[in-house]
Amino acid sequence: MVYHLLSIGVLAGLAIFNYRHARRNVLYPPFLFCMIWVSVLSLYFLLYLVPIIHMSTLHVYTLFVVLAASVVFSLGGMVIRRRYYVSPAVVLNDKKSIYKKILFFCCLGLLPFFFLEIRRLSALGGIDGFLASARVGLVEELTNGRSAFGGTLTTIAPLLAIFLAFIFVIEVRDWREERVWIAVSVFIAIVFCVLTTGRAGFLKLLVGLAGIYLLKTGRFSAKDAWKLLRWPLLIFVLIFTTLVPLTKNISNTDETLTEAIAQFSVGYAVLPLAGFDYVVDHIEEYKYTPNFTLRELTAIAGHLPGVSSTPQEEPNDFLLVPLFTNVYTAISRYYIDFGLSGTLMAMFVFGLGQTWLFWRAVRGDPFYVFLFAITLYPLGMIAFDDTYTLFSHYFAELVFAIVYFRLLRMPVARGINGQSSGGLASTEVAY
Repeated sequence: MVYHLLSIGVLAGLAIFNYRHARRNVLYPPFLFCMIWVSVLSLYFLLYLVPIIHMSTLHVYTLFVVLAASVVFSLGGMVIRRRYYVSPAVVLNDKKSIYKKILFFCCLGLLPFFFLEIRRLSALGGIDGFLASARVGLVEELTNGRSAFGGTLTTIAPLLAIFLAFIFVIEVRDWREERVWIAVSVFIAIVFCVLTTGRAGFLKLLVGLAGIYLLKTGRFSAKDAWKLLRWPLLIFVLIFTTLVPLTKNISNTDETLTEAIAQFSVGYAVLPLAGFDYVVDHIEEYKYTPNFTLRELTAIAGHLPGVSSTPQEEPNDFLLVPLFTNVYTAISRYYIDFGLSGTLMAMFVFGLGQTWLFWRAVRGDPFYVFLFAITLYPLGMIAFDDTYTLFSHYFAELVFAIVYFRLLRMPVARGINGQSSGGLASTEVAY
């Protein structure tokens, strides 16, 4: 427990250093990386004192890997210097703003069809509770190799709704005049996220909108960000916990409803770290596990002449630590596939790439703000599951951003955060 507390202290110190290095900017990726681990390790330690879930003590080497990953991610961020990326931001063509409203009505039109698909999955699940049964039906469909939500349009509809909410907040010029459009677009995204029966969509929506809003308003300090985001965070926690009895089949547990909600909610935060601790302590069990990190690249290579590749199924081994989990943080997959050195190399690249994108987004270019908002999700999931290696997803999102922000919206001028460029074209990032 002493090493656990020491690790929290070191990570907190590193987070403060990163915060100050970025001129007190809470969106600086290395700062967020460290703070996520501080939060998870602190909650894990709290469970030693208040055992809602009886967690085993983390091994010292597990704590070392987490600390090393945090340091290397921070070093990757420090490689990117602010003054290297000071080109002025792009201003979009207001005459082309009709495209976001077209996207709005497309998402609105897809919503009834998506609901019908969820109703079909609910009937397939065969248990009580509309969303819980739909969750069971969804897992059954995926297990049988079918598409998640039926056709292509209904499958991508939730993601399009999230993109829609991002776009309306990114492009807002007058909050008072456009508040109805923004509110309805965010509401549509929330409805889609609820119907997916998962919580990942909510996290993607929340962190993306939070990042965009902080960039738009320039409220980068911890004090200002907390004042702005405390209520949205509270709403997210309430929605997150409310969805537990709605989307989980807890009828076969011995706990009361309150105990079950507490265990599932807290478990989502700490069980992946416990799973990673098991992986580190039993790495020999994964010696012959096929490489899953590069699964999408090897699948593409398998279509080339003279190259053979066996498709890799996603590993879904459940560990009892002490509740069941099949995700072991984002670090575990790199640790299994490439060892400690490969893990640290991956964290360095991620830190470098996200920090580069961060400084671009700070300039106010809607294209980079959108991409940065998207990458906040895998960063937010760093202590829970790996979403960095979903290469095909990010490629599709990049194509969407290029088509919308660079082709359809046709940038026509340059400036900082939507202002005229004036004489600021060569100035350094202004806070």
